[in-house]
Amino acid sequence: MFSGYGSQWPGMGRELLAAEPAFAAAVERLDPDVPLTDLGLDSLTAVRIRTAVLGEFGSAPELGVLLRQGTLRGVAGLLDDAPAPSPLPPLAHPGEAVHGTPGVLRSFPGTGPHPPLFLAHAAGGSSDVYGHLAARLDGHRPVYGFDRLEHPDDVPSRAAEFACRIRQVRPEGPWAVGGWSYGGVVAQETARLLSREGEVTALVLVDSILPLPAPPVATPAEEARRRFAGFAAYVHTVYGAELNLPYAELGDMDDTAQVDLVLALLEKAVDLPPAVLTHQRSSYLDLRSAERHSPGPYPGRTLLYRATHPAPHTVRDARYERTDATLGWDAHCPDLTVTDLPAHHLALLDPPAVDALALDLIRALDPSGLAPNTAPMEP
Repeated sequence: MFSGYGSQWPGMGRELLAAEPAFAAAVERLDPDVPLTDLGLDSLTAVRIRTAVLGEFGSAPELGVLLRQGTLRGVAGLLDDAPAPSPLPPLAHPGEAVHGTPGVLRSFPGTGPHPPLFLAHAAGGSSDVYGHLAARLDGHRPVYGFDRLEHPDDVPSRAAEFACRIRQVRPEGPWAVGGWSYGGVVAQETARLLSREGEVTALVLVDSILPLPAPPVATPAEEARRRFAGFAAYVHTVYGAELNLPYAELGDMDDTAQVDLVLALLEKAVDLPPAVLTHQRSSYLDLRSAERHSPGPYPGRTLLYRATHPAPHTVRDARYERTDATLGWDAHCPDLTVTDLPAHHLALLDPPAVDALALDLIRALDPSGLAPNTAPMEP
């Protein structure tokens, strides 16, 4: 339904089991009957996991199975008759750190002679999604991530907080800032703020889409229906449950009250863990804050990386189905370079797409040459 995050690729589990004794030991300690949602699974991560499993095994459980207290044992049973997967090469860097260390800003292991790259979180998530990118930029520049805050909750205030934290780490600049998806919207406003106090070498937007204007509606109830009818249909398709939403009542509510009522009704209709509901709520509120935001002009250098494949979103929104190459940013960022990446939105920060992203970033941010360890990592 809303933007999510995660890091999976075909063969990931087998590769880690073969290459990482610590990972294998951790798997041995896992209780196969613990619900996947208790291990951190959320709705959009489930979409990405299902896509990876389908690509590797030729079959995959439905999303409802994963999210309704699905377990490792249950999923494995569903895959017993799947064809044997083809062998894959080992990880080039099996010890690569993915999650980073939370702090004033999340720091990822890595060094380099160039200014740090500061990246803002996607909707509803933390910045740990940038771990694979940070590993590929190691030796070139360090990477920091800005994790989601419950408050402030609007784009300008979050950007101001992000800029403040960046200056705590690197007071004088120069700075490179960016973000994936919703994170790019926050980063653009952050770059505007920082550029008043020092040099921003680049603004990096990773498939950040500015939504098209919503079609006109006659009443607030119709606007609520436009926002939530697709989600109700999705719940019916995936869970076989009717989500009867009071659109007239929703039309009289603000964003927070709307999503709280919708998720309260969802909780009654479908047995979902609290973690899934919490992620849906935070993702929705972040996206609504981005939709309310009107980007100001940013004349500095802007690098936009655009996904070329359609994403397997659970609910599609025509406002985000843009066909223009600039995804709306040319109206606000005149010094704009667009680079296509052959992947879908949810796969851009995972191998193999992240290899192409990292290599292009290194070339674009440091035209003088590549760092010694910038060869693509095996997926």
